[in-house]
Amino acid sequence: GNSAVQVYIDPTPDVIGNESLGDYFVGTEVKVVSELVALADVKIQTGEVLGALTKTGQNTVWAAALGLITLLGLGLASKNRNNRKKILTLGLSTGITVFAMLFLPGSAKAASTLKVEIQQPKSPINVSTFEVGYVALDTDDKTITIKCFKQSPGEATFVQYGANQEGNSGKCMATVSDEGTYYFQVRAYIDSETIEASSNVVTVVYDSTKPGVVTDYTKEKIGDCKYKLSFTTASDGGETVGVEIFRSTKTSFVADENTLIKSLMIGPNETGSYTDTVTNCDKTYYYVVRAIDNAGNFSAFVGDKVEVTTTSETAITKITTPTEGGIAELPGGVVEGAEAGEENGEVLGEQTCDKKQKLSGYVKNQDGEGIENAEVDIYEVVEGEEKYIATVKTNSDGYWETEVCPGEYNTKVKKESLPEGTVLEGEEVLGAKVEEGQDTADVNFDVKEDKGIDFKLWWCLIPIGAVVVIVALYVIGSRGRKVGN
Repeated sequence: GNSAVQVYIDPTPDVIGNESLGDYFVGTEVKVVSELVALADVKIQTGEVLGALTKTGQNTVWAAALGLITLLGLGLASKNRNNRKKILTLGLSTGITVFAMLFLPGSAKAASTLKVEIQQPKSPINVSTFEVGYVALDTDDKTITIKCFKQSPGEATFVQYGANQEGNSGKCMATVSDEGTYYFQVRAYIDSETIEASSNVVTVVYDSTKPGVVTDYTKEKIGDCKYKLSFTTASDGGETVGVEIFRSTKTSFVADENTLIKSLMIGPNETGSYTDTVTNCDKTYYYVVRAIDNAGNFSAFVGDKVEVTTTSETAITKITTPTEGGIAELPGGVVEGAEAGEENGEVLGEQTCDKKQKLSGYVKNQDGEGIENAEVDIYEVVEGEEKYIATVKTNSDGYWETEVCPGEYNTKVKKESLPEGTVLEGEEVLGAKVEEGQDTADVNFDVKEDKGIDFKLWWCLIPIGAVVVIVALYVIGSRGRKVGN
């Protein structure tokens, strides 16, 4: 909340501090933006407005034309009054059969005019309540009912949560409790019982475990205007991914975006240092340090003997997607410590290993041409559960790559990132095994054109069907006249 909490930091360095939650902070080469984030702030990705389904059935004019041709055939087939009734009945039956054969396959493609997409919340996350956004579109402009579904860790099926909603867009308010991976989906209904469309499934990892406390803190004045801070991060099983350093000329200050001077990416059980150059050499400066993990949790403060007040329960550091590689840091001072890993794509999930290997592949169409800007989700498979690692985009050749630790992985192409009128051909999920010292390539997805029923086929089927009906009725009529005579 916003209530002030006072903590005292001793330079020995004993740890007496307030522990609170933080925002997202992970290891990739990026520039850091300092921003104060609200407690339950959840990033909802935005995208293009969903469009109407393509090729939603065949033109009924052709069906009407077929009926007229059939009636014409009946008139030409027989003038015998005694057999006309039988021929009419048979012709009508034949016309209905041909109509069904030609028309229904095309309309089956448009059985559902409803499409719904769910948006990916931030993951991993350390808040137990967050929003899951969705967008739905019905080309028939009917009233849409949305139901929100969740699959919790250890559960085998999706369970509805929250009340039913109506409208083309909205948010499902999700609540989680146990740590682990949660799966979310929304389902759209035209009436209360019939499912018209189901969204894609998104995963959110809930992690409330805090990183270990920084140890071995020291501060050394190495010049009139320079202070060198040294510290060691905790051996906490991979929780720590960085530290935040705060500074003030007062012995009582607020640890917020105004006093945060440096965010340094560093892993667990590592020694780090930071040299700070101050502007006023005549003043005395005080420092505190705290560790931060991948989900935004952070440890207690360690540092000089000061009174620190916190007014936010979130960490301040926010990482943005890079355009060029670089060390993640805020302005001021010289960073001495670990560099982040370079990645082509979105922010990575936490992965710690001695050496990462390349995982790559292509997304191509039937002509062998690359699909540009297709998004490939990378999931590490750990004990049968998928852990989100990254999303990478293909280049102009349809090529994508990322670096991951050795292990088992599942890769999936986001269908909404494919060009309009195309679908995946073959397996939608491709597995890959990445071994130490060996890059893994050839994780390739094939895309084909979603044609439905080829419209050109109608130009062949309709005349052929009409000729068959006319000939059949003419033959039957001729036989009927012979019998009558």
